[in-house]
Amino acid sequence: MLNDPANDKKFSDLMSQVNATEESRAAFMADPLPKLKAAGIPLLPTVSIPVEAQTTMGALNVPVGIDAVAAVAARAAPGEVITASTHWWGVDIKMNEKMTQDIITGVTAAGPVGGAIAAALGAAGAVTGGIATAIGAGIAAVVALKVAQIKITDNGSGVHWPISWPQWAALLASVPTGPAGIAAAGVIFLHPLRN
Repeated sequence: MLNDPANDKKFSDLMSQVNATEESRAAFMADPLPKLKAAGIPLLPTVSIPVEAQTTMGALNVPVGIDAVAAVAARAAPGEVITASTHWWGVDIKMNEKMTQDIITGVTAAGPVGGAIAAALGAAGAVTGGIATAIGAGIAAVVALKVAQIKITDNGSGVHWPISWPQWAALLASVPTGPAGIAAAGVIFLHPLRN
């Protein structure tokens, strides 16, 4: 289902329209579901997040702003790579084997992982600035909580974290609660898959 040329074409056409201006791109990333539905792109199912799950994690101490993202991402070890890309079905965050192993062994902490995720999301045009910082930190917290699952999943090629558009909307909706709220939302539906 994820490799669907017809939906890839619809998404490409939609992104051509969305990328016409910064405002239209920002509006799409803030609430992608209406435009995806209007373009006839199917939405992958997601789960609802109970209020109890949204408030169970404590606050994470994360720097805010694009300069902080660059500073934290720069702390990643040489050879560690995280990339992000957008597709008709959602956003995909990919970690190479070096980054995956450094997370598993504890060589790389959540701070640099969050910075690298934020930088990758910015490079993909998904989100930037403080929102990218918060989402990067929230996803990094999920990554830290799922080290055992990453270890089991990795087959020597790294892992990736597919996020459907409805799931992305849930992450964006949790931004006002900060990285802890984003992590609480994401821990329910974010899972690593083999590259």
